[in-house]
Amino acid sequence: MSELKRVLFIINRYAGKNKIVGKLTDLLDFFSQKGYLPTVHMTRCVGDATRIANDLGTQYPLVICSGGDGTLSEVVAGLVSLPENKRPAIGYLPAGSTNDYAATLGLSADMSRSASIIAEGCPRRLDVGMFGEMRPFVYVAAFGTFTETSYATPQREKNLLGYNAYLLHGLKELTNLRKYSLSVTMDGVTYQGDFLFGMVSNTDHVGGMRHPLGVEAVLDDGLLEVLLVRAPETAAEWPQLLSEVLSKKSDGRYLIYGRAREIQFCFENDVDWVLDGEHGGAHQNVTIRAMQQAIRFLLPPPDDME
Repeated sequence: MSELKRVLFIINRYAGKNKIVGKLTDLLDFFSQKGYLPTVHMTRCVGDATRIANDLGTQYPLVICSGGDGTLSEVVAGLVSLPENKRPAIGYLPAGSTNDYAATLGLSADMSRSASIIAEGCPRRLDVGMFGEMRPFVYVAAFGTFTETSYATPQREKNLLGYNAYLLHGLKELTNLRKYSLSVTMDGVTYQGDFLFGMVSNTDHVGGMRHPLGVEAVLDDGLLEVLLVRAPETAAEWPQLLSEVLSKKSDGRYLIYGRAREIQFCFENDVDWVLDGEHGGAHQNVTIRAMQQAIRFLLPPPDDME
C-alpha cells in the first residue's frame, strides 16, 4: 500500500450560508479514496485561517482551503510568511457568495469538480499582492466610492445587467460622493488630483462581475493591475465619465489604467481600504507591491481554464 499523502483542510463553515457543511463528509471520503490523509481545522474567528496556515503549513505538502475569497486570503497570508522552500501548495474549494478569484482561476462553484481539480494536481505559481509591509492580499485592494457596493449589489441584478448593475446600484450613493486628494506613483509614473475610486488587482473579476475595463489579468507576471477613477470637476462632466465606464474604453481623462510592480498612494488623510472583500484598515500612505509567483495553486490545465 502506498504511503498516504497528508493534507490540511482549513474550512470556514459559515461561508456562503454554510455551503460546505452538507458536503464535507463526501469531500473527505473523496480525498481519502485518492490517497490523502486529511486533517481538518474549522475557523472560529477572523484571522484564524492565517494563524492555522502559519502554525501548521510547513507540516503538510498541501493545504486545502474552503470558504470565500476572504478565507482564501487569510490562508495565503499565513503561508507567504513561511520560508519559500517550505510553503505547501494550495487547493481551493470555493464556498463563498461571490468567489471572484475562483472565477479568475477557472474553478467551479461545484465543489466536487473543484475537488477533482485538486486531486489531479496541476500546480501553477501565482503572484500575491503585498499591502504595506505585512498584509498580503490575493486579488484586490481598493478604496473609495462604491468600494462595498459590488458586494451589496444583488446577484440577480449582476446576472441580468453585468457591470451596469454595479453602476446602477452605486448611483444611489451619488449624493454622498467623497473625493480623495492624492498622489499615486506606479513604477515611477505619478498621477495627482482628486479621485473617486482606486483599485489594485490581480483578477478578471471584482464583486461578482468582470473587470470594469474588461481586463484579463496575467496572474504570474509580477505586475498588478491599477485602475483609478478621477473625479469630474463639474456635474456636466459626469456623462463622459459614465460613458467611459459603460463603453469600457478610456482616453485617460477619467479612467486611468496601468500595470506596475509597485504602487505608492499618498493621501491627505487616513483612508479606508478593502482587501479581498474585507476591511483593510485606514491608511494615509501605503505602498503596494507584487510578490511574483509567491504561491503554488492546484488549477485546471491552461486550456481548461474558463
